[in-house]
Amino acid sequence: MNWNKSVEAHRFLWIFVRGIHFDFAIQDGTMTTFKEGGKWRNDFIIGAVGASSALREHKAQIFALKFNAWMLGNFDIEYEDGVLPAEAIAVLAAAFCVTDSLLESVCDNVDNKYNFPTERG
Repeated sequence: MNWNKSVEAHRFLWIFVRGIHFDFAIQDGTMTTFKEGGKWRNDFIIGAVGASSALREHKAQIFALKFNAWMLGNFDIEYEDGVLPAEAIAVLAAAFCVTDSLLESVCDNVDNKYNFPTERG
């Protein structure tokens, strides 16, 4: 799936990331757009630019845990049928760890592991 603002999973991911990096998102007096945000590097997002792979994996795990807690704690979001919490977090952490990856590359992982209100008809 392409990075698409009309898909809830993608929007929620961007809202969370933009909130974590709000100072960067409003740099130069304008808000980073959804499309631009999809091109943000994941090593920047998780705070692991230049980090060793062990540290990058650790930071990705922490970021995935925070994202998971934020979504489930604040919104009517559930796991997809058959998805266990540890699985969802592990898949997200692994996606954020991919060298030179961009935020838009994580969106399908979010959509495949979480069930959003609009998906419930």
